[in-house]
Amino acid sequence: MEGLPKGLDGIYDWMLEALENDPTALHIAAYEGHIQVVSLLLDRGADVKTKRGGATAIYLAAGQGHAQVVSLLLDSGADIEARLNLNDFAPLHIAAYKGHAQVVSLFLDRGAHIKSNPQKLSKLLNLAVSYDSHDVVSSILDNLARSNKATLESAFSVSSGILQLAILRANRKIFRLLLDHEIDVNIVTQRGCTALHVAASCGHLDIVEILLGHRADPHMRDVQGWSPIDCARKSRKSQVIERLSQLQTSSPDDHQIVIQAPTHWSPEDKSIHVDLSDGNLHVRVSDIARLNGITAVRSNFCMPAEKDNCYYEVKIIEGAAGKICIRVSSDYLILESMPGWHSGSYGYHGHEGFLFARKVTPTANSEQYATFSSGDVVGCGVNFDRSRIFFTKNGKLLLDYSAEDIAGQLYPMIGFKGPGGEVYTNFRQNPFVFQDFDSI
Repeated sequence: MEGLPKGLDGIYDWMLEALENDPTALHIAAYEGHIQVVSLLLDRGADVKTKRGGATAIYLAAGQGHAQVVSLLLDSGADIEARLNLNDFAPLHIAAYKGHAQVVSLFLDRGAHIKSNPQKLSKLLNLAVSYDSHDVVSSILDNLARSNKATLESAFSVSSGILQLAILRANRKIFRLLLDHEIDVNIVTQRGCTALHVAASCGHLDIVEILLGHRADPHMRDVQGWSPIDCARKSRKSQVIERLSQLQTSSPDDHQIVIQAPTHWSPEDKSIHVDLSDGNLHVRVSDIARLNGITAVRSNFCMPAEKDNCYYEVKIIEGAAGKICIRVSSDYLILESMPGWHSGSYGYHGHEGFLFARKVTPTANSEQYATFSSGDVVGCGVNFDRSRIFFTKNGKLLLDYSAEDIAGQLYPMIGFKGPGGEVYTNFRQNPFVFQDFDSI
């Protein structure tokens, strides 16, 4: 199985690497899609519940898009809700990540429990949108529209930013698809961000017009008082500013924007296995977090663009190189994701020493910088005036990245890979180790 593809931000590839050591004949046949061999092995007593690398054979068939093999394994008693050890990802999620719409539809038709769980359905849609999987999104929406429209409507209502994410990624096909399925354009994220906030921040005038045509409210404000036109002004999007100015019924001085720098991590915006203490500055990942699983936490407030340099530092108490990474991101990106792999996210990966900016490969022509681990103090900052994102280590500048594509509000964030990572955070409660801000 040498050279197998990566997937689901480190989970699918980890499973495949583990399988290389001791695969069963059924696992291999399922991965290769040999339906006749799979049928023969099942007839001779192969157990569909046997795990290798934490996975049953149905995971491999789903990940490779072998719908006939998946169907045969289900007919033979394979668990449609099987999980990779303690991870919450089922074969359905693997198929969605890999873009196999036919397999996703098959799982839904065969009774995947997610069809009756709006929260999990919303997470699945968010995952598919994150990877621009138009066919998968279409498959999920069409299936639910036919069989369980009430759950679909509930999934939209508890959405963590599906429409916002499609706009941020400038994926107009998925954006249109969601509108065709009557998603409410005024649904807000946990921080009160609407689709119009995002479109205004990104300067997508065509999307702004479509949203207004669907009765998007240009006067809605997020939890810090920002309206869509405020976001456009912050991002200097002149055409959107001019369009939204035509709709203003009050002057910019008639409402107050809360200019509040982050002060601690948010207990409401974190992965389940992240524990916070000491004023939500001390962060530790539970020991039961699955090996190679991704966990993260976001700050209570976004970085205010009014400040020249918005910056925070963390001291790594426990964490071998590769387990901890620092980043800034939008508030509607899923937490179970490597930093920097999606639009609206920029992350420094400590085990590799690379910057990831909105995609799953390091930035173009990226140099390899220093790694970090236990005992290091690492920092992340944004200079909005110069459109720069910078990272530091033990008081020295590591890299200064030109991010002309910065849009919307950015929240400090820290991600962990696997169990046991631990850091202590400084949101200016104490003097920073890094002091040379004039060099940014």
